[in-house]
Amino acid sequence: MEALPSADGARLASRSTDTIPLIDVIRVLAAWMVVAWHTGGAVNYRLPIFSSASIAVDVFMNVSGFLMLYLFWERRHKEPWERPSTWFKFYVRRFFRIAPLYYVVLLGVIALRLAPPPENGVSPSLWQWLLLRFSFLFGFIPHLSDHCLIPDWSLTLEMQFYCCFPFLALALRRLGAGLFFFCCVVLSGLSGLAVGYYHDAARNHLWYFPQPTILPLKLHIFAVGMVIATAVIDGSTSMKSKWFLAALPVYLLTCKENFLWLMAAVYWSAYAIYGQSRVRSYLLRSVEMVNRALRGLPWRQKLAECSYGTYLIHSVFIVLLLDRFRWRSGNRGNSLGQYLLALVVVLGLTTLTSWILHEWIEKPGIDLGRRIAQRLRYPPQASDAPRAPQ
Repeated sequence: MEALPSADGARLASRSTDTIPLIDVIRVLAAWMVVAWHTGGAVNYRLPIFSSASIAVDVFMNVSGFLMLYLFWERRHKEPWERPSTWFKFYVRRFFRIAPLYYVVLLGVIALRLAPPPENGVSPSLWQWLLLRFSFLFGFIPHLSDHCLIPDWSLTLEMQFYCCFPFLALALRRLGAGLFFFCCVVLSGLSGLAVGYYHDAARNHLWYFPQPTILPLKLHIFAVGMVIATAVIDGSTSMKSKWFLAALPVYLLTCKENFLWLMAAVYWSAYAIYGQSRVRSYLLRSVEMVNRALRGLPWRQKLAECSYGTYLIHSVFIVLLLDRFRWRSGNRGNSLGQYLLALVVVLGLTTLTSWILHEWIEKPGIDLGRRIAQRLRYPPQASDAPRAPQ
């Protein structure tokens, strides 16, 4: 994993992940899909194409796995993977990427009295609830995994992935993409047999979580993004492993939601296609054409930068605008026109607020994390330690 294959990989990745318009568009569409799903639930109207917001969250996980590995690879000369100092800098940057905006939004939800009140015997006190949220540990407590207005259950999952990522990257490099992916799929499959979530509440499992907030349940989804990044970096050689074929039947055991079967078909179709040199070249040329077409798209990067905020705060506007103003119609459901009007209002206000929060909170937090990571040299390296006198 030392250099991009000069033709194929460069077409897809360009010089930096910041210059991949396709990634930007995917992030924006995934965030908007979550907004569309939750708005439909609030006004009692469902579009068939938005059967679940879970697929959008899984797409975010794919993108996260891709970006984390590719950025890790880009910094490999300045920050070698084996050094604990590299891991520590990675943790600092990722914490300040996620936490500042989340903390501000969480405190805003409490100030607006939109947070669920603690219930005796079920929930902790408000201060304990806040501490668990601020530490991202609430995901390990089943009845707290979705005990919040904002969809922060995925953030505790993301933080778990960040904690494990340096070791996952080292395992991928040592085992190869195929065997690494097989191991991740086996772990996720076994976890799914022991832990139920979503519609599995009535089934016989050792534990039940309302949301899949522990990493083993979704590790294979993050691993898909990491494998895609490996294919971009190494080319088709990393995709020739027979372990991918061995992972297929195990992966299907993890497909509890209907959309996961579709995603599985897409993954393995791409695997088969990428192994054919002629088809692979055509595929990469097509992606290159899409990137060129999307590069000039107005507001593409700005909307992508705001996608995290859009995902995080949209539920607040749904409650304030739709619930508080009784924008409902009982069991009859709303018309398509009413739904679209509600969606435009919620999405417009959410996007505007997300842009403000990005400029005032998110971007300063990201910059602060980068500055701290640049200055910190902990833990010290062996080369930095004073030498003993000869």
